Amino acid sequence: MWFEPEAQFDVWAVLGGLVGLAVLAVAAVFVWRIVRTFWQTVYNMTQPVRTEPAEVVERREERPSRLLPAPRESEAHIGPRVHYVLTFELPDGRRIEFPVSRYDWRENDIGARGYLTFQGTWYKGFTRMDGPRLLED
Repeated sequence: MWFEPEAQFDVWAVLGGLVGLAVLAVAAVFVWRIVRTFWQTVYNMTQPVRTEPAEVVERREERPSRLLPAPRESEAHIGPRVHYVLTFELPDGRRIEFPVSRYDWRENDIGARGYLTFQGTWYKGFTRMDGPRLLED
């Protein structure tokens, strides 16, 4: 034999180490997300609730990319989850973006003016100065 049995490369030990590192990486990401969410919540809770005049300058729908196969026929009527986002501009020129409900997204077109209520990064509401618009659909 051209190599010594004692000097063989132990594939199982290497694979076991790689699996261990992968598990550790997944656990670290999980813990990081929990800690980040906790500190973001603490930050938001310590911020005052603010109401400021604002204008809607952008609105968009975010649809997740489809990495998985199409849903089963029974789930087809539900469709993919959509995230609705409104961007507001404050009088000092700052822009703040918030995820909002579908209702709030539909009620506020670009150019809508009113009073934005928020606490830290939490959206609390938007009261239009001209009242809610009538839905066309």
